[in-house]
Amino acid sequence: MRSYIFTDRERKIVTGLLIGEGVSRVDVAKIMFRYRRFTTLASDVELYLALRKFAESEVTDSA
Repeated sequence: MRSYIFTDRERKIVTGLLIGEGVSRVDVAKIMFRYRRFTTLASDVELYLALRKFAESEVTDSA
């Protein structure tokens, strides 16, 4: 399992895009291409978040 989705550079580009900073259209296009191409990414993120919630409840239950 990887420990990241975006590289540091990609994270900076996506963050800039979302907060309205000027970012390279070419860089955004590359990231969006990957987003569209990797169809299981969204479901993997949802699965990871469900696992995290489960793990957090396990810690709370054992305390």
